[in-house]
Amino acid sequence: MDAFEVVSREEEKMTATERRNDDEDDAAVAAEEEEEEEEEEKESKAVAVLPVSPEVDHLKVKLLEKEKEAEILVVENAILKTNAEAEAKKMAGTARAKEAELMAKLESTEEELKENRAKADRLAEQLEAAEGAKAALEAEMRRLRAQTEQWRKAAEAGAAALDAEGRCGSMDKRLESWRVGWGSPLMEGDMDDDDDGGAGGAACGGMMNGGGVWTVVDIWRKKKKKKGQQQ
Repeated sequence: MDAFEVVSREEEKMTATERRNDDEDDAAVAAEEEEEEEEEEKESKAVAVLPVSPEVDHLKVKLLEKEKEAEILVVENAILKTNAEAEAKKMAGTARAKEAELMAKLESTEEELKENRAKADRLAEQLEAAEGAKAALEAEMRRLRAQTEQWRKAAEAGAAALDAEGRCGSMDKRLESWRVGWGSPLMEGDMDDDDDGGAGGAACGGMMNGGGVWTVVDIWRKKKKKKGQQQ
């Protein structure tokens, strides 16, 4: 027996075995399909055997109504959801607009506050400058009063000295060169107080030079006149 014949026989054996296996598989599949068909047939028969009653029909009607109600609820829910989303968007837009308006008002208020603060600072500076000027003016007024008082005392002393020495009216021209005046009219009241009842102030009104300055000669004349009236 050659090798070819051995191989051929082996192939025939394998082919026969495979065929048997295939046949067995086909038989098993056919049996399963037959069992499934039998079960389906039994189920269909069982359903067909169920008696038809008014209760079953009523349940079917109720079930259909529930299904319709469920569908309506789904539609209404979708509508409500859509409306809610639209309302939420609208409210969000309104809220953003209000927020922007409030922010604009806040910025405007802050700007006005800054301007008011700047004005207050400027007014405070002006007030401080005015107070400084007032203080300087008051100091100058005190200095002028003190200086005026010194000039008045010096003039009175000079007039007293002239009166004591019995100077005559011919010395008036020479004494004109000794005029010691003060440019402030603050002493006008003091000079008036030296006269009785203020009458002398009116009489001596012409004793002030053109610049409103009292002189030693003026005071001497005044005292001389007053002394003559007393005699």
